Order: sequence, then structure tokens, then C-alpha cells
Amino acid sequence: MKKNLLKILGILVFLTVLTGCPDPINKTPSNSLDDLSLTIRIEAADSSIDFENAKISQDAVVSKAILIKNLNLDGKKLVLEASGIELQNVKNAVIVIDEKVGEGDITLTECSSISKLEINGGGSNSIHINKSNIANVQVKKNNVRVALGQSSSVDAVVVEASSTKIESEENIVIKAISVNDNVDTITVKGGTVNKIEVVPVEAAPATPGQTEPAAEKTKIVIDGKTEVKSVEGTKDVTLTHDALENGASVSIASQVPVVSFFNSTLTFLTNGNVEGTEFENQDYYYEYYFGVETSEMITAEMDAKLKIYKLANDIKIYAYCTYPGEGGDSRQVMPYPEKFLDWEVKGRDFTFSNLYDTTFYLISAGIVKGEFDADETPNEENTTYDLAFDIADCGMPLKLKFPTNPAKPKISAKAVAQGNEITVTINDDAKRISIYPGEKN
Repeated sequence: MKKNLLKILGILVFLTVLTGCPDPINKTPSNSLDDLSLTIRIEAADSSIDFENAKISQDAVVSKAILIKNLNLDGKKLVLEASGIELQNVKNAVIVIDEKVGEGDITLTECSSISKLEINGGGSNSIHINKSNIANVQVKKNNVRVALGQSSSVDAVVVEASSTKIESEENIVIKAISVNDNVDTITVKGGTVNKIEVVPVEAAPATPGQTEPAAEKTKIVIDGKTEVKSVEGTKDVTLTHDALENGASVSIASQVPVVSFFNSTLTFLTNGNVEGTEFENQDYYYEYYFGVETSEMITAEMDAKLKIYKLANDIKIYAYCTYPGEGGDSRQVMPYPEKFLDWEVKGRDFTFSNLYDTTFYLISAGIVKGEFDADETPNEENTTYDLAFDIADCGMPLKLKFPTNPAKPKISAKAVAQGNEITVTINDDAKRISIYPGEKN
């Protein structure tokens, strides 16, 4: 009898294990939802999952397009591996956008206390950040657009990849953007940036036959209505046509008064900062000496040259040409030419119009000590500069090529207490741009 009872009990135990029945003592399934990893719970969800503000201290991976809501990660890492992922009210996390996202989109909405957003994937219309607070954004993939909207805040952006675009709504403030100097171009559009700084990185080892690694030059492109309070570490700063039209404001910390070129316009972006140098509290001025190449035969035969003087409160232009005269050709200076390559110069107003298929090439540039003398200074002989600039430091390409049909803006500049105030008139629509001197590093 006892043997039969033992057999029956053994069979019941075997069936219990085989069928996975609940533990008769704890009455709780051993594979309950709470015991599953965060990654598996996200993977098991359909198109969205709401964690109802639960705190789950686990690293996790998201490998499909899904909406994740109301999750506190308690400082852990969330890796996003698919395009179309949306995070809403995700808190206290490190978020990594993986290379597997490719050129796809990721959206963060109402995400707070995000200590780091690392971007290894995404494309030209990809990373959308709305109503979110992020301490540090790190861009590691080329050709990525990061769009900040709806009162988002970002303390710092670190750019390690080329062709990055940081686009912000008007009320967005970014405290600092740091750009590695091996990045070729970064575009900043909209909002306010307190500082953009290009920082050196350790050079890559030289290739066979190369004595030193080639240095890259980082260009900062300012687009749209954007305020940049300080640019440091590069003088290659360009304002786009939209930036000029919308009143962008840029300040560059540099001794060199940086020149931005757009179509038929040369714009001086800063007075230059000589504080702490031999030029402080001294009279000095800047000179830029250009050659002119043009397909217009008569002008070409005149061997035109151009000097632009940037004074503390003024800009002066002088052109030099060879004219046929009695007893042979003569070289003449035209301090205020009414017509030279269809330029118009009146005081501080100057317009480069109809410069079709024309190229300016910068011959030299530098600072000259002393007071500018309009009667003695304008001569075509090469000036002996007290500080000669490397042409690459002047913030413009070596050659300025005018397009076949350039725009014809007109620029006027006048001194104000903070620096220069420049007005750009395009199609009779005046836009004011306030340009201030760079701050001392």
C-alpha cells in the first residue's frame, strides 16, 4: 500500500515539473514579468510600452521602432538600435544612439536629467529633441542634424564628426559647442550659443612618406537668425545668405578682423581683440591687399589691384589700375572710384555689383602701427606690417570667386559703443546686424 502511495506521489511531482505548474508553497510563477530583463520587456511589447514612472536600474537595448514612456533608469544606459524609436518622459539615463540606426530618426520628448546623449547613428534630418534637458550631447557620426525644439536645454555639445548641423528654435540656449579640429565643417542655425570653440585633438600617425599629419581646417557656418557670443580656435567663419537676411550676430575672439564672403559681399565680423598685445592702447589699422582676375578684357588689361583698410571706426577702399596716358601707360590710384568694375563706394557704404566671373585673391594682410593717413598711406607698394597675418587666418578662402549672377547686397558700417553695427540691404530691405569685438580668452 505504501509503495503504491509513493509511486502516485512521485508521478504527481513529475507532472508538476513537466507542466510548469505554480509552486504550491509560493504560488508565484518562476518566470513572472517582474523578473524579466528590461530589454526583454521592451522587445515583448507591441508598438509602445508605458512603465508608469517605474524606477528600473538596468542597462537595456531597444532593437525595434517603439514608443517608450514614463521610465526612470536611475543613471543606467539605454542603447537605441533602430530607426523610429521615440522616448517620452524617460529620466536619469545615458542614451546611446547606435550605428545600427543608420540614417534613421530618433525622437526624445520631455526627457529630463539625461546626463549624456551619444550619437553614433542618424542622418541629415534625424535627431529630434523636444522639451528635454540634456547635460551633454556627443556627435560621433558624420552628416547628422540635431534639432532642438520646444524649450529644450543643452549644456554642452561635443562634435567629433564632419558636416554636423545643430539647429535650434529661437528661444534655445546652448552653453558651449566644442568642435574637434579634425572636423571640416559644422553648421549652427537658430537660437543662442554662448561659445563655439575649436579644440585640438591628438594628430593621427603620419602615413609612409609623410613627415607630419596634415592639419585640417574647421569651418563654422552660421545660418539663419543665430546669435553666437564667442567663436574661439578658428577664424574660418561664414555667414550664409539667410544669416545676413535674418540678422545673425557673431563675435570672434581674434586679433584678426575676420572677413566673411558671400557672393558680392565682404563682411568684417569683428574689430579684432588686441588686449594684452603690443598694439593695446596704440594707434593701428588693418590692411588687406587683393589682386583681381576677370574675364572682362579691358579691366584685365588694367591689371587691377585693391586695398581695403579696416580702421577702428571706418572702412576705406582703394583701387589701383594702369591707364594709357601720354608717353606710355601710367599707374593710378582711385581712392573713391565712382565706377570701377561697376563698384559704388560712398563713405562706409560699398557695393560690389556686376562682378560676373571675377576672382579676388588675397596677396597680403596685417596690422600697421600708427594713425591712418589718407594722403600718404594709399600706395600700391607692399606694406611692411608690424604683424603680418597668415592668409589662412583671415577667415576667407585664398580666392574669392564671384558667381555668374551674384546677389547685389549693399553694406554700411558704423561704430557703436560695443563695436560695429552693420546694415545689409538686399532688394531695398534693410537688415541690421550688430557685430561686437571678441572677448579675451
